[in-house]
Amino acid sequence: MSRRIGQDSLDVLIDEGMIEKKDNQINIKFLDSQYKERKEQYLKRVEAAKRSKKKTTFSDPIHKNTDSLKKFLTTINDTK
Repeated sequence: MSRRIGQDSLDVLIDEGMIEKKDNQINIKFLDSQYKERKEQYLKRVEAAKRSKKKTTFSDPIHKNTDSLKKFLTTINDTK
């Protein structure tokens, strides 16, 4: 990174606390926090979608009754 932006610029970013240097790795704090926030939002949305799918699937009486599915399939087969 020092070759791309110059060692002086890199030192300023480190001194200002915008980035951290650990061994040969550089961490950019604000990007790390954005990633963490978006990951949390993603996980919440996944869980909400799972709950919604489960609620929709099991609250619908058609899905509870396998006889309804059999009747539906026979009507489709009978029309052919």
